[in-house]
Parts: sequence; structure tokens; C-alpha cells
Amino acid sequence: MKENVNKIYYALPALLAVLMFSSNFLSTDLFSRNVINFAVWFILSIFAFSLGWIITNTLDWDFGGRVVFAVIIVTAVITMFFITIFQEYFNINSVLTENILLYILRNIYIGLMGVFGMAVSKLIELQRITNSYETVNATKDEIIENAKEKANLIIAQAKVDAAKITLDAENKIKNLEETQVKMETKLNEFIKLEKELLNRYKNE
Repeated sequence: MKENVNKIYYALPALLAVLMFSSNFLSTDLFSRNVINFAVWFILSIFAFSLGWIITNTLDWDFGGRVVFAVIIVTAVITMFFITIFQEYFNINSVLTENILLYILRNIYIGLMGVFGMAVSKLIELQRITNSYETVNATKDEIIENAKEKANLIIAQAKVDAAKITLDAENKIKNLEETQVKMETKLNEFIKLEKELLNRYKNE
């Protein structure tokens, strides 16, 4: 049970119970020439639907649903006793049980209109959440795609830089090898020249 629900919100199921109970005093001849009967039932249904919508947004779907279900049962029981006690007022001349069932069905109809309003409100909320998740997922996919593109660019740039470094290193090694060859050649020439000078010195 919710502890943080504003107590004023409990007036909504109570108002739904009043609408359900008031249906006992309405005519069931909806399709007669008298349009007022149909209009009254239609307006009553709209009110019940609206209350169900508001109950979902205030008492939540789970808790509000249990409250509305309890209201339907309690109202049906009260209607049963009320019709039984005041059957003369309702001009019940036929079987009492059948008439009680008919009046209870009226209450259930109005109650179910409230449940229908709750269901529609919940479905719209879930659809909104789903759309929000889809938007977030689309944004994530876009971010991931951009990150992949940036990573590919970084990798490509790194490959180019690595190729340049490798080429520079190869050129430096080649230059060092050429320098080494030149130095060895000059050293050999110097040694050869030194030997010639020594031989001349010995001959003299």
C-alpha cells in the first residue's frame, strides 16, 4: 500500500463509486426516442473514464487498480442490499434476483469504464516511455557510430604516422650504412697509404 499518496486522491475512487451507485436511478432504455437517457449514460461513462484516467496518474496503475476493483465490489454489494430493501421504489415486480443482477451489471459497467480510462492512460504512458527509450537508443547508436568513425580516423592517421616514422628510420639507417661504408673505404685507403709509407721508409 502506498504511504506517500495524498489523501485527497482517495476522493477519486469515492467519486467513481458515487457515479456507479447513481446509475441505479437511471433508465436503461437507451435507444428510445428520448435522447436524454442516452446522453446521461454517455456523460456518466465519460466521467467514469476520466476518473479512471486521473486515478492512474495519481494512485498509480497497480494500487489504483486494486482500489477501483475494491470500489466496484463494495458498490455492487451496497447496490444489492439497497435494491433488496427498497424494491418497491424501483417497481420490481418480477424475480428479485434477476433485477439485482441487472443493477449490479450497471455498476460494473460504470466501474469498467473507469478501468478502461486507467488502461488507456497507462498505455499512453508506456508508449511515451517506449518512444523515450527509442530516442535514447537512437542517440546512443549515433554516438557509437560517431565514435567508430573517429576511431577509424585516428587509426588511419596513426598508420600514416607509423609509415612515415618507419620510412624516416629506414632512410636514417641507409644513410648510416652509406656513411659506414665511406668511412671503411677511407680507413682502408689510409691503412694502405700508411703501409706504403712504411715500406718506403724501410727501403731508404
